[in-house]
Formats: sequence, structure tokens, C-alpha cells
Amino acid sequence: MIHGYVAILAAGAVLLVLGVASARATLRFWNETRFLAPVYATAGIGVLLWVQFLVTWLLPPAGGAVAYLIVGVALIYVGATRAWTVLAPRGLPLMAIVVALSAFYLGLLYFWQSGLGEFELAAVRFAPSTTPMPVDNVIPYLLSTRIQDGDSTHALILSWNGGDRPPLETGFILMTRYILGGLNITSTTLAFAAGFVVQLLWVPSLWALLRSFAFPRAAAVLGTVLAGVAATSLINTTYTWPKLLSAALVMGSLAILTAAVRNRELRPITLPVSATLFALGLLAHGAAVFSLPALCVLAIILFIRTGWKRAIRPIGVGITSAVIAYLPWTAYQKFADPPGDRLLKWHLAGVEVPDDRSFLRTLIDSYAHVSPMEFIQAKTHNLAIIFDPNFLVGLARLDPESIGARRHSEYYDTSVALGVATPVVLALIVALMVCAIARRRPSYFTRISAVGAGLMGLCIVFWWAALFSAGGTVVHQGSHVWILVLYGISAAWLATVRWWLPGVAILSQFALTVVYYVPFFGSSLIRWPAVASAVLGALLLGVSVWITLRDMQCHLPRQRRLT
Repeated sequence: MIHGYVAILAAGAVLLVLGVASARATLRFWNETRFLAPVYATAGIGVLLWVQFLVTWLLPPAGGAVAYLIVGVALIYVGATRAWTVLAPRGLPLMAIVVALSAFYLGLLYFWQSGLGEFELAAVRFAPSTTPMPVDNVIPYLLSTRIQDGDSTHALILSWNGGDRPPLETGFILMTRYILGGLNITSTTLAFAAGFVVQLLWVPSLWALLRSFAFPRAAAVLGTVLAGVAATSLINTTYTWPKLLSAALVMGSLAILTAAVRNRELRPITLPVSATLFALGLLAHGAAVFSLPALCVLAIILFIRTGWKRAIRPIGVGITSAVIAYLPWTAYQKFADPPGDRLLKWHLAGVEVPDDRSFLRTLIDSYAHVSPMEFIQAKTHNLAIIFDPNFLVGLARLDPESIGARRHSEYYDTSVALGVATPVVLALIVALMVCAIARRRPSYFTRISAVGAGLMGLCIVFWWAALFSAGGTVVHQGSHVWILVLYGISAAWLATVRWWLPGVAILSQFALTVVYYVPFFGSSLIRWPAVASAVLGALLLGVSVWITLRDMQCHLPRQRRLT
């Protein structure tokens, strides 16, 4: 446990240096829209991790030298430019949230004595029963070991090849292994720490996206905290598959475009950075593709507002940037570890067992052999999983059966995973309907919340339409972008209605998470230092929320007059 905390502190320090250096190096791009600083920091981190992976793959002996070069240059640059002075004090609330969530998540993860390593513990700790979750969280670590040793990544684990899963998280695991290898901490603990820390990039990205929607800083902080205390964030941060890393990069792409739409300004850097962030999101997890409708809608609105003629060159540059970023992985899948299309065949064509057909041939065959009734039944079933009417399941009892049922639903069903955000989004819809019936113009924040929720709704519809098999629209087979964004919008919108409402939502969601995820089916012996860590994280979150609510109370009347 102690080694886990030390490794996470060290990995967090490495990531912080990379982020601060990236933000300072791109200062001229975000200086006029300072809330985009975290987005450019995240973009820089993504590019550096991708470089680390590619160099180690192409020339394994050079991997260590590149890691030391990247971190060393970043550290010197931060010191020489005093980069921290540019980001402070605005970045302190985000740092406080990241630290508080880290302490809270780790406290709950290590809460009970188990004797398991971090990967195994993460697979069983928050599972719906004594049956552990799949081995997916180990895949980036196994890939890093093969890449570092210069070995083939074919048959990486079970029937999965290294080319079947995008590798961006592996880049940070490689970097931390080289930089922190002298800490006398096991390689698996270091890999877990790297995966844990890099998932938390969603925090600054979500905050930046909410700010790009013109929510006040305090409202954006409250939205980020509500997403942070959600059980789905706890699970997918500690169970270190790269879903939240992918969501962080995609939300950064959305923030860039949203800010450009609001400012009615298409700068030369806008589309290349947005497209690169999206490509990096795909390199973290393929589910990023389901966020494409929101990006396309924002891009079209931007082109309409700025003029299509001015957009032709930026579109070409943006597409080129995305292709250049993603092309090396395509080459890896084709030449180093083919075929690399197993997930595409599984999710989009319903074929789980690998075969020699091309993806396009498989897709055509699958749709050719399904009857209209089977197609309709599959789509109806998938819709029922997304909008499960039993999103309050398990709230009446706290016995193991109801706890397991709640966890199962939260792991699979979107409306249950959204927790308190589900009734808030429904309330937003009702508010819009009431305004329409009364022929009253909704407030700006209600309108912008509806726009954000609508964009996420488009992504969910695209996801629902694209997946082939019945039962495919489970949470972990989609993107976490819409889940995080809907959580964030919920609290931010509530803050503009009544300053105290997001406090109620955060407290309610926090209680749900604690009640249903403190229990453990595998042990009854408590680790008291872990309990202290969870309590400390919760207290720090509580203080942050209290300070932010006071700030919201002071400024909300003025904001209402302005809107």
C-alpha cells in the first residue's frame, strides 16, 4: 500500500512536469482564453507519450534515453521559464481536486486488507460479486514489457494481440518505468501508478470544457467535483484501462472547438490541435470515435459562423494532423502485429472470434445475415440498456444482493452510471418544455446546458446505432465522454439556478458512492491508514465545495443580471 502511494506521487510529479512544460510552451495559443491552458497541457502530454511509445517500439534500446530526455528537458524548461507562475493561482483549485480525488479513490481501493497486487485488487475490489472484472487493466502493462524488451506483441494475453488495443497509456508506463525504476518498487505497482495518474487528466479537461461553455469558474469546479465523486469515475480510474484518458483528450478537443464557436474565431491552430487531440483520444481508446458527432456539429457551426472559404485550409491541415498522429499505429497494426481489427469486428459487426475476413467484408456479411426482426430486437434491447428505467435500483436495501445489483447496473447501464445526473438532465428537459409551453425564453445557462446535453445525446444515438449485437451498449463499450460531460453540466446548471443545489447533488452522489462501494466481498479486515486517506480526500473535497459554493453565492446574482 505504501509503495502504491509513493509510486503515484512520483508518477504524478512526472506528469505534472510534462503538463506544466506543455502549457508554458503553448502560452501564445491560449493566453487570450486562459481556461484552455489545461487542454494544451493535456495535448502536450499526449504527444510526448506517443513519442515515447513510438521510439521504444522502433528502437527499444533508445527508450530510456528518450524518457530521460523528455522529462529532463521539460524540467529544465519549467525551471528556466518559471512556468508555474503562469498557471498559478488559477490552477490550484484543479490541483486540489486531483489530490483530493486521488486520496479518496486510493483510500477506498486499499480500504480492506487483501494481499493482492494493485491490478488484481482493482479487478475485484469494486466488482458486483466475488468474480473479478476482466484482465483488460493489465494489457497496457504487458504491452509495455514486450515493447521494452523488443519482443513480438502477438498473443499478448489470452487470444488478444498487442495490435488489438490502442497504446497511448503504455507510453506513460514506459516513461515511468525508465524514470522511476530506481525507487525499488515493483514494475506492476509502477505501471498501476502510471495508469492511475494518467486517467486523472479528465479533471482539467472537463473543467476546461465547462468553462468553454461560459459557465462561471465556480460552476465548472462544482461540475468537475460531481463527476469526481461518481462511482463510474472511481471504478474507471482505479481499474486502469485507458477509458478516462481517452475521454480527457476528446473533451479537450471539444473544448477547443466550443471556445472557437463562442468567439466566432477560426484561428490557424484551432483545427490542427482539436484534430490531434481527437486522434490521440483514439490512440488511448477506440471508443473515442463515438464522440465524432459532437465534434462534427461544432465544426460545422464554426465554419458557418466564420465562413466556409476561410475554413478550407484549416480543414486540410486538421485532417493532415490527425492522420499524421494516427498513421504510425495503423502501420503497427498492419506490419508489426496484424490484423488489429478485432474490436471493430466485435462491436460493429458482432463477430467475437477472429477470422481472416476484412472488416468491411465482415460488416457486410453480418448485416446481410440478420433479419429485420432480429435487427429491431437488438436495437430495442440496446436502447433499454442505455435508458434503464430502474436507475434507482438498489437504493432501498443494503444487503450484499442489492449492493451487487447496484454495482452491476452501474457498470453496464448508462442511466444508472449517471447517478444523480439522470434526474438533473430530466429536470433540464422539463425546464425547457415549461419555457416552450409558457413561451418564455430560457436563461442563457439553461440554453447552453441543453446544447451540451444535446451534443452528448447525439453521440449516444450514434453509439447506439453503430453497435451491432444485442446487449452491446454497456457503459464500458462506449466512451466516458458523455458520462463525464453530463455530470459536469448537471452541477454547473444547478449552480446557476440556485447556488446551493450542486451541493445537494454532490452530497447525494458522494453518499451513493460510499454506501455502495465501501463494502468488499473479499475481506473483513480494515486498513486504517487507507481509511484515513479516504476521509482526508473526502474532507478536502468538502472544503473545496464549501469554498466554491460561497463564491457561487456571492456572484450568482450578478451573473443572472448579465444573462
